[in-house]
Amino acid sequence: MRRTEAMASTLPNTSTDSAVLINATGSILVNNEFGDKNLNRNNANVIRQNIFDLLPPEVAADRKRKTEEVIRTGEPIQFEDF
Repeated sequence: MRRTEAMASTLPNTSTDSAVLINATGSILVNNEFGDKNLNRNNANVIRQNIFDLLPPEVAADRKRKTEEVIRTGEPIQFEDF
């Protein structure tokens, strides 16, 4: 369990893109430095907050749909913001 937790918190920081790990309800579990920048927050301030509350309403609605799709299908999705 500790190994999995360590990997989950280390993996997002290997990316040069925003990486945010959330649970099924949108609570932030892990956030990398690029995610901090995109959310205009400090990492310590976002852990356990609901990501949908931190995003503009139209973006939050889109992300919620994508999260529900992942939960429904069990398949990961990748998307880009411009």
